[in-house]
Amino acid sequence: MSLQSSHIQKWSWKKSSGENMNRNWNSVNLTKQDAYSFRTFLSNNKIRFETSENGNLIHFEVLVNDDERKACDDFLSRI
Repeated sequence: MSLQSSHIQKWSWKKSSGENMNRNWNSVNLTKQDAYSFRTFLSNNKIRFETSENGNLIHFEVLVNDDERKACDDFLSRI
């Protein structure tokens, strides 16, 4: 799977503030099966995230720096 798969939307950037100045919010929609794996990955790597349901998909908002974003992209390309 890659970020171009039909059930994953392109990451979108939002500015953050305060102590998270070097981090940005990113979003992605995943199937429920992939969401479980991604949630485990994020928790294991202590990456802040929030989720909500979006129809049959799970919507993630993830607060990451550049290195964490690359790690997320790499993980998503393998599931």
